[in-house]
Amino acid sequence: ATNLEEHHSVLEKDVQEKQSQLEITKKDKEQLAYKVIVLEEDVKSWKKLAEDRQKENWRLGEESSKTIKHLERVVIDREKAELSASAKGNDELQQKTKKLEEATNEVERLRNDELQQK
Repeated sequence: ATNLEEHHSVLEKDVQEKQSQLEITKKDKEQLAYKVIVLEEDVKSWKKLAEDRQKENWRLGEESSKTIKHLERVVIDREKAELSASAKGNDELQQKTKKLEEATNEVERLRNDELQQK
């Protein structure tokens, strides 16, 4: 009978150990599930950050190309004005050249500001 009781208590201890291991495993599983949720949130945040950055780069690119197109227009207008002014009076030429230089300087200044922002 003592042999059977001994065997019974060994089994009981085994069951208790397995139950406590099961509890530990459950807690580990819960912690891992929580970590997964946290990581998923991180991934969402990083994705949004990347999308926002992409939008900002696209916007800057748009502004940049508008500025460059404007600069090209000013240069073309200046060349046209110089050509037509050579056929007109000297006074008119000086006024137009002065205005065009101001516009060109302004555009160049804007372009430099923009390049410094990048």
